[in-house]
Amino acid sequence: MSRDEQAIIGAALLLGDKHSAINLDPADFESDFFAAVWKRMQQMREIDHTALESEFIENRSLLSECATTLPSHCNMEKISKRIKEAAHRRRVKRCLVDAHRMIEAGESISAVGDIVTKALDGISVGNEWKPLADYLLPAYSDMERAQINGEDCNFVPTGFVTFDSEFGGLQKDGLIVVAGRPGMGKSALAAQLARVAAYRGDVLIQSMEMSGKQLAMRFYASEAGVCMQRMMQGRLTNADWGRMAAIQEQLCESGIFINQNRSRSLTDIESEARRFKRCRKSPAMIVVDYLTLIDLPTANTKSDSIAETTRRLVCLAGDIGCPIVLLAQLNRDCEKRADKTPIMSDLGDSGAIERDAHQILFPFRPEVYDKKPDNIGAAILKMGKNRNGATGSVKLQWIGESAKFEGLKDEY
Repeated sequence: MSRDEQAIIGAALLLGDKHSAINLDPADFESDFFAAVWKRMQQMREIDHTALESEFIENRSLLSECATTLPSHCNMEKISKRIKEAAHRRRVKRCLVDAHRMIEAGESISAVGDIVTKALDGISVGNEWKPLADYLLPAYSDMERAQINGEDCNFVPTGFVTFDSEFGGLQKDGLIVVAGRPGMGKSALAAQLARVAAYRGDVLIQSMEMSGKQLAMRFYASEAGVCMQRMMQGRLTNADWGRMAAIQEQLCESGIFINQNRSRSLTDIESEARRFKRCRKSPAMIVVDYLTLIDLPTANTKSDSIAETTRRLVCLAGDIGCPIVLLAQLNRDCEKRADKTPIMSDLGDSGAIERDAHQILFPFRPEVYDKKPDNIGAAILKMGKNRNGATGSVKLQWIGESAKFEGLKDEY
């Protein structure tokens, strides 16, 4: 019999209503008896020792023993954490046994990885419902900080002043889809979003398109304002080298991590994201580049596979508590129109993406289709969907030689 479980029951018996502040579920108890007692206690505003003894008359002596053998210095919070950890260990052990059984039965590695990942991250725990009261005060505090300090706790800034002012930035725990045709600057935009987010915490870029060295060169170019073409051709000037040296230490300490893998399943992406959270504690953003290169879950149709992917990424963003930026490619429909500005229906298999994404961003550069002088360097960042705010577009400037977007000069 677990001494911790006996101690927490005894403490609740002696402290009356203090048990209500302890975050323990009956499913966390190994002892069926203690689980049943705790469940009954949760239904009581104040502990009624006599009522409990009458309900559990066969174990009346054990209930009395719990209270009389309680240590003199009993910390309910520490004990409850140990009980939670023991419960989690049991669940992990059961999941590993199930995983071994699945491997022996010849089931897919993806399915096995899924169950192990959920076990390690404590997703498959009992009921974790909480009353509204538990969320009201934190929500009020967020609103108060936003009002007094101008600190928006629910959104992550993009670094574009006008965009953040009009749309609030990126939803903190949402799925953010950055979609566009080739050459519109999707990867460049994602890298910039990651760089800004890194001022608030660690960022993981899961890249299936570009190697880590290619991404490093992009960061060098955008941060130092160095021409990408000269960089690739080995024609850097002394001034270029000086600017890159000046920002190298800052980039090294930026908190950006890159995981490059040209072949990656959705389960791999989920596992790496959750491992990143375990190791880095409070990630600020995760970038997945990009949807088409993910080994999608097996389903009846491609639409169903994408629907499963976006649904799981939405859940992942909520679990980790930071935005997941997913890059996606638009179909060619926009190229058939006179106005090439992207719209929601340009998303391939747009039904699932439109439904699941919290926000959808369309970077658009008119000069890709029409190189008239007015279009050179012009760019638009369109908020196509914004679940908790307005939609619309802001104008940006595209700095082609260093592959980055900038806010217009008059917005500062």
